[in-house]
Amino acid sequence: MDRLVAEARNRNIGLIPSLFWYDACISDVVGEPRNQWGNPSSKLLAFMRQYVNEVVGRYLHEQAIWAWELGNEYSLGADLPNAAEQRPPVHLGLGTAAARSAEDDLTHEMVVTACAEFAKAVRALDSKRPITTGHSLPRAAAEHLRREKSWTHDSPAEFELNLLSVTPSPCDLISVHLYPFDKGRFNAKDMSYAQTMQLCMRAAQRGGKALFVGEFGAPDSQKDGGPAAAKKELLEMIAAIESTGVPLAALWNFDLSSQESSLNVTAGNPRSWVLDELQQANERL
Repeated sequence: MDRLVAEARNRNIGLIPSLFWYDACISDVVGEPRNQWGNPSSKLLAFMRQYVNEVVGRYLHEQAIWAWELGNEYSLGADLPNAAEQRPPVHLGLGTAAARSAEDDLTHEMVVTACAEFAKAVRALDSKRPITTGHSLPRAAAEHLRREKSWTHDSPAEFELNLLSVTPSPCDLISVHLYPFDKGRFNAKDMSYAQTMQLCMRAAQRGGKALFVGEFGAPDSQKDGGPAAAKKELLEMIAAIESTGVPLAALWNFDLSSQESSLNVTAGNPRSWVLDELQQANERL
């Protein structure tokens, strides 16, 4: 990690470390079920605070660190009616728990607690850098799932309410992820990316926070419509991010070979055109 941070600094690259990428991994490390993300007195959160102290403390004065992130899309696992089918897998050889149960199911309140406790631990050391959750856009029915375990679509007002609720202070950088399947919300079949970003920006402004599109991308595999469809979606996303004033956004993804068949972008593969589009967008901004 020292080498990575030093190389980023030398090349003027900003880093937003995601410290606890996979929520179930951390619960398995300490031998507690996943619901202990919602218990401030748990071993899980004690481990989280220790790890934050070590990592944030180590890189507190590194200019390459732009912000700190909790993990990956914790909120998508909250309040699911089919939670029993979505529990973390069991891989004993990798050190997971031997079995999963209802204690591994997440609720909105647990996720909020996890985010708040993480942000407090970071802020105790770092008074300046933004802190983000790593969440995706709320599910289309996030508030209805929270209240009544229903897949009924939320209204725009409920969408904004959920987005702010899952970004508790001192988290001050709202995280969303943007993909083509996100167009179907509010019972609309084809809501534009610009409309979605406008709602996110409005919520951020109302909450006194900034907005980070922590992932955006469009797969170009044939089942997703192929390269032409992906290019259309990506260009629309970039235009929406520009036109709505989103302050920070990051492509998913660069140089991840396991997704070579769908999303991986490198300077030498057929998706290299995306890097040119990003460069041009940055120059315009």
